[in-house]
Amino acid sequence: MSSQALDLCTIAHALGILSTHINDEPWNSTNDTQKLFLAWYDAHRDEVAQLDGLNAVASRSYDALNAFLQEHGFKPQFQPFDGVGVASILDMLVEWLKAGTPVIVDRFEPKQHFEYPGFSLSHGVTCHDLPDATEPLVQVQTKTGHNLWLMTVPTAPDSGMELALKAVHLLDAPRSPSTRWVGMHLPVLEMELEPDLNWLLDCNNGEWAITQAFQQFRLRVNQTGARVKVATGVVAKRGLAMGPRPYIFARPFMGWFTAPGHGNLPLAAFWADYDSWRQPEGTLEGM
Repeated sequence: MSSQALDLCTIAHALGILSTHINDEPWNSTNDTQKLFLAWYDAHRDEVAQLDGLNAVASRSYDALNAFLQEHGFKPQFQPFDGVGVASILDMLVEWLKAGTPVIVDRFEPKQHFEYPGFSLSHGVTCHDLPDATEPLVQVQTKTGHNLWLMTVPTAPDSGMELALKAVHLLDAPRSPSTRWVGMHLPVLEMELEPDLNWLLDCNNGEWAITQAFQQFRLRVNQTGARVKVATGVVAKRGLAMGPRPYIFARPFMGWFTAPGHGNLPLAAFWADYDSWRQPEGTLEGM
C-alpha cells in the first residue's frame, strides 16, 4: 500500500476564484466523483473562501501561474493553455501546545518487527470514542487553535475522494471523551505526493470546462508540530463541446476476456495497478 492524500479546500478555493473570472454559473458533473465533490463544494464554498492560510492567483498566462508555484516552493506544472487558470496554495505551520518526547513506535506483524522514529504527546491530546468504532478519534490541539485529527484506518481508501469524504464523515459523527486512552505515540511523518485530479477534468458550467487539474501535497509532522503545504491548479477553457467524450482509465482497473460462444466464462481476470502501467518490452508475438 502507498500513502494517499487529497485536499478538498484548495480545489474548492481554486474553483471559486475561477468562477469570479469566467462566470458564476453552477458547475455540472460528468462523473460520479465530480458529483460527490460538487455536493460538498456547493455546501462549503462560502466557508472555504473565509479560511486563513489560502492564497490564490488567476491568470491567462501559464508562465505567471508557474512562477507563483515556484515562489512558494512548488514545481511548475501548468501546461500552455487557451483560457483561464488558477493556482491555490495552502501553507499551514502549527506547533503543539507542548513539544513531545522522542520515542520508538513499534509495528508488529506476524514473524516481523518494525521500528519507526516517533514521539509521545499528552498535553492537548484528547481521545474520542465514536459509535461502532473500535479505534479512537484523536484530537491534537495547537497554539494557533488549529486541530490535527488522527484515526487508525488499516485498509487503504479506494481513492483520494473517499479519503477526504471519510474525514468529513468522522468530523460530523457524534463523539464522547474516551476513558480507554490518554495521550498518544505517533510516528514522525514526511509525505510528498501528487494526488490524482483527473476526475475533475471536463467538469463544466455550460460555457467553460476544466481542461487541466493537478495537486501537489507536502506534509511534515514531528515532536514540535506540523507543516502542510498544498498547491492546486485548475484551468478552464471556453466553448468546449459538452457531448460524449472518451472514457479515460485514470485509476487502477480490472479486466478479463471471454471466448466466442462462451460469454459467461471470464478468462484471465486481472486488476491493473499503476505498477503495470508501462510500455511492453517486446511484441505481443514475442512474449
